Amino acid sequence: DAPRRIPTSQLDRLLSLQNSHGNLQTKNSELNEARKKDPALDRALYAADRARRQADISKADTLARKAARGETLSDEEQAFMEREAPEKLREVDKARQRAREITAQARQTKTPAEAAQVLAQAATEMNASIKSGNPDYAQLLGEALRAAVKADDKAQGSGNRLSALSESMLAQHAMTTHRELYRVDTKA
Repeated sequence: DAPRRIPTSQLDRLLSLQNSHGNLQTKNSELNEARKKDPALDRALYAADRARRQADISKADTLARKAARGETLSDEEQAFMEREAPEKLREVDKARQRAREITAQARQTKTPAEAAQVLAQAATEMNASIKSGNPDYAQLLGEALRAAVKADDKAQGSGNRLSALSESMLAQHAMTTHRELYRVDTKA
């Protein structure tokens, strides 16, 4: 039994109903009726909904990383984040604040070894975040830390002392943590 093809014009019309504003109750009932009567249409609309959600998630992740680096979001991007991913915005703020704290602690150290220890603790914090089920925060903290260290080195004119240390620590974190945390147990 080959799946029935849905005319593009019908799919486009129903998707436009789904995406448009106005009398939502009437449009939703029409759309739901069409989906009930036609399983192929339901599958196609489900696939379109899922693709749109994946695209929104990807866009929110990209914008969150941009914000974590301290780059300014456009009004449209900010509105998108506030509407679709407000929790990511809170994570960005938390990561940026923590990155500033880590940078200040590292800057107050007397030796490069002490600064490296502060940054190693930050990598440990990122690992703990991943293990506790919040890899997004770990990624945002990494982005924010790179940006904060770079900005601090530039302001201090210290010849990238912290930048080199932070890149080393973050690279080490990226190489070891993910392999250990995401390995699959094949004996299960």
